[in-house]
Amino acid sequence: MSGFYRQGDGADLDGILQFRAALGIGYTFDNGSNLTIIYDSMSNADFFDDSPSRETLAIRWTTNWNG
Repeated sequence: MSGFYRQGDGADLDGILQFRAALGIGYTFDNGSNLTIIYDSMSNADFFDDSPSRETLAIRWTTNWNG
């Protein structure tokens, strides 16, 4: 996925044009709760002088409340 990045107070990714790739896996339990693990990476794919990347590993748990 491509997109535009404005640095603000965040990481210096050396350019406005960025590309993101993600991979995730999840499981839904019998009670409707979900556990998902996602890894993603964002970089400018060497379009600029420097090509730092930013990686994220996220774990997400959701549950249904019947109340």
